[in-house]
Amino acid sequence: MKIVVAVTAASGALYARLCLEQLLRAEEVSEIALVYSAHAREVADFEGVTLPEDPRIRIFDNDDLFAPPASGSADYDAMAVVPCSVGTLGRIACGISQSLIERAADVMLKERRRLVLVVRETPLSLIHLRNMTALTEAGAVVLPASPGFYARPSSIEELCRSVTERVTALLGISGPRYRWTGEGRSAGRNDSDSENKPTLPDLRRFFVTLPPRKIVNKNIPMATTADIKIGMCIELDGKTFQIVDFQHVKPGKGPAFVRTKLKNLENGRVLENTFSAGAKIEPVRVERRPYQFTYEDDLGAHFMHTETFEEINIDKNLIDNYDLMADGQIVEVMFHTEKESVLSAELPPIVDMEVTYTEPGIKGDTASTNSLKPATVNTGATIKVPLFINTGDKIRVDTRTREYYERIK
Repeated sequence: MKIVVAVTAASGALYARLCLEQLLRAEEVSEIALVYSAHAREVADFEGVTLPEDPRIRIFDNDDLFAPPASGSADYDAMAVVPCSVGTLGRIACGISQSLIERAADVMLKERRRLVLVVRETPLSLIHLRNMTALTEAGAVVLPASPGFYARPSSIEELCRSVTERVTALLGISGPRYRWTGEGRSAGRNDSDSENKPTLPDLRRFFVTLPPRKIVNKNIPMATTADIKIGMCIELDGKTFQIVDFQHVKPGKGPAFVRTKLKNLENGRVLENTFSAGAKIEPVRVERRPYQFTYEDDLGAHFMHTETFEEINIDKNLIDNYDLMADGQIVEVMFHTEKESVLSAELPPIVDMEVTYTEPGIKGDTASTNSLKPATVNTGATIKVPLFINTGDKIRVDTRTREYYERIK
């Protein structure tokens, strides 16, 4: 048998090592195609796991889409992704084949061959569960890395082996493994002498001592109205706001003050607020990350991180000009660094769109933008465009003002 083993950057490299060792002990396995995802080796090194080397193991680069596992004609019999990150799971479920791991899994599904995905994630979101359902319906086996304790394991390896033995069995590999007999005994083991029965080890054996984490002081010093700028996020009355406009005012009589427009990042509403000049404000530390819009449903809009492939869903109320967002659009998602919660999602200032319907221009219309007419674009939104724009034209739109910017020639 020829087996593909893919190792992703999910925690649990020990599962990969044990799975490879069991496959190498099987006489029927003639070749193992081993593929690592981008950071899988780093995770294995961090967890202190060294994967076995053997002449039967052929290592392929995950970017090499010309490698044999990328083709059904290479006749690999089965594939295991162990451990499998939920990012890899999601891309396989969506039929995305941008890497060798994803393409090899796609080959297994289309050729109706065995594909086992050892998912290592908890808790699971609704997106994860839907992806698992889609893969199960397509013929894959989703096997969460959930070890069994009834075999009374005496080490971490023995505990994890209860998972990898199931993996190799599902791949069609014969070999010794724990089998429940109904009497608490495994096939081939002699448990007649109660004094020799293995006991559950001290839980301390199941923990690995890691270097202490560096504690980062997340306290942000207070600021004043002199530090205010557009786009700055502040905490006010227990809610998070973004400053969209401000003006320093120094009247002829009375103290100076700062007039601001604040956007509530929980519901999108904009309100006006006045601060005394020099008053203290509480800034919020935020982080912006690029995400790609994938689809929408009753839960909101779903996005995938462009580098880590992490999937999130965002309430549509948190996305400015949501109706201008096309499929596959890259947006900038702003997170509250301390709470790790989504504050907002912003489209690029200028986006390209196609006019799907507008009233035809009348002879004599020029390139003047003084006269405007309504036009429906490919996202379903309606904007005002010059009279010379026709159905099928490609245009650029300013998402900040929802105004026509220029025609793409």
